[in-house]
Amino acid sequence: MNFLSRLSKLYKFIRIRFHRYPKFPLLYLPYVAMRHVIRSMSVSERIKLSLTSKQMETYVILSRQLSPSCTIHIDSKLSCIDMSHERIMFYSKNKFHKYCDYEIMKYSDYSSWLNKNSSSLEKFSTLTQKVLTLFPTNYLILQLCTDWMGAEDLKALINIPIFRGCNQLEVSGQWPRGEHLNMIMEMANAERDIKLERVTMQFKLQRYEYSTKILDFY
Repeated sequence: MNFLSRLSKLYKFIRIRFHRYPKFPLLYLPYVAMRHVIRSMSVSERIKLSLTSKQMETYVILSRQLSPSCTIHIDSKLSCIDMSHERIMFYSKNKFHKYCDYEIMKYSDYSSWLNKNSSSLEKFSTLTQKVLTLFPTNYLILQLCTDWMGAEDLKALINIPIFRGCNQLEVSGQWPRGEHLNMIMEMANAERDIKLERVTMQFKLQRYEYSTKILDFY
């Protein structure tokens, strides 16, 4: 058993034995050993560690690993970030889906990240940026429910860089028309998939006529 493996097992033993975060001299460890210890922590533990100081936040970022995928769900009632591989969900409010069997983190866990005077969308975009900085992903899915969105809401949302950089866009709810539809379809490119609820439609975009049949993805 090598040194790093023994160190990781010792850390886990102390944490379980005393049921609290141990007074562990993390900053005095060599960087390679520190990175190994940080990576042995759960996602929520790493976030809490990053909140202790700017220095620790930097070390958590340096120790990060790519997540296979991450899903961002936005609607009027409850928006969340779903990291299914790590089995954890993040909420920008203190409300959350009670039926979820994942680990839950909510506003009170990282309130220092979010400006309480900001709008719900601003808070959620800030949270998304913070989470993806600490836990980057290979594939980002953005799910939108259009029931509550006006044209200005949709425009503001898709112009936020962290959301506009998604690899896949999924749209549900009331079928978007006119300006909504054009804004959604303008996000289509060779590197981004767009999935819609079952519908057959015709629309004009940039002076060209398209006929598209969208299958049932849900």
